[in-house]
Amino acid sequence: MATPDITIYTSPTNPDGDNNWFITGPEIELYPDYTSDVYWQWNSSSGSWNVCSGANPTSGASFYAPSGNNLLYYFGSGAVSGSGPVDTYTFGWDDVAPSGAIVAPSGTEYISGDYLLQASGEDDVSGLWKYVWRVNGKLISEVKAPIDAVYWDTREEEDGIKILYMELIDYAGNSTGDSVYIYTDNNPPYITNEEIPTPVTSGSVAIYGDAVDAACPIDFIEYRLLKTDADRLVEVWEEATITSGSGTPEVAYMIPLSGLSDGDLCTLWIRGADLAGNITSQANYLTITFPVSIL
Repeated sequence: MATPDITIYTSPTNPDGDNNWFITGPEIELYPDYTSDVYWQWNSSSGSWNVCSGANPTSGASFYAPSGNNLLYYFGSGAVSGSGPVDTYTFGWDDVAPSGAIVAPSGTEYISGDYLLQASGEDDVSGLWKYVWRVNGKLISEVKAPIDAVYWDTREEEDGIKILYMELIDYAGNSTGDSVYIYTDNNPPYITNEEIPTPVTSGSVAIYGDAVDAACPIDFIEYRLLKTDADRLVEVWEEATITSGSGTPEVAYMIPLSGLSDGDLCTLWIRGADLAGNITSQANYLTITFPVSIL
């Protein structure tokens, strides 16, 4: 003896998102393969069943899935051929966008190198699916929740201002986004100096110069004096005095050196750092070598 076979139709026809989640509450229709009553209920096979009596292949039982994650139980019962087996199907309806925001960078920051992008997010219905990161519209990375952080190699970008965008998507396909302006800079300051007369003929000398960074304000200028005499080698980094332009991509600085002795051969290393964390490498230190001859 044949039993009723029930076919499910939904409107929209397919889920909008992943794992059978719909953005809009789907209208559900259950069609038997011949004249039959159709029984259905949500989330449990016990208790009272909803029924569409006398349904046939041209008239289905029509209803809507409630919001949230739902398990549909259904079966058909024919007047002649008996009842079919209870079948199940999952319907998820979530039309609420997730909430989330960019945590790092916080905006208007100067960043460089491999930077850890971080976000926050939550979704109480279908759940978080993934975070999508873009810079100036270009894809950086997609990571599936619960992972909410990813390293971004900023060296792939030209130095300058950027719009960083994070899109958060739930399993139904709802999305929300957040964006911040940032500055990428992967080049340290360029440092120059005014020449000094050599040899130095007094116990002190001042070094004047400029530091320029086209994409980022200067953080500091520092120097290291390697001063040799018969038995002495001094190697200490000290911070130079910024005399003008503080907080801008171009500054003037001054280095006061004292305690120079006759016969010293001095080598001065000068390096700079910007607010993005770039610092002059040793191979590119500004190097000044001068003898001291005090009559």
